[in-house]
Amino acid sequence: MSITKTLFIKSNHNGGEHSCFSQNTSSIGTSNVLLIEHSVGQVVDNHAHDEWHMIFIRSGKIQFTVLETEYNAEPGDTLVIPPNTKHSFKVLGEKPCHTLCLTINK
Repeated sequence: MSITKTLFIKSNHNGGEHSCFSQNTSSIGTSNVLLIEHSVGQVVDNHAHDEWHMIFIRSGKIQFTVLETEYNAEPGDTLVIPPNTKHSFKVLGEKPCHTLCLTINK
């Protein structure tokens, strides 16, 4: 099975708070694993990447807009964004959003 569109996996449980991380990166072949802290109120305008992005929400709340669909994500949710797919996001609420982002080159 191949994924050719955005995949949003909604958690069916509430996740707890996690330790704070600033952006840390490690490479695995042609992939990267990023632990990112998105600050309260952070907004990133529409953009695209050449690689796959798999974003796991660790804590906080964030709203992604992928193409024209909005996804409100919270701890335990996962978003898979194919290469060259326009997306944007904004952090919701009063706490930072911590994510684990896996990028995989085409």
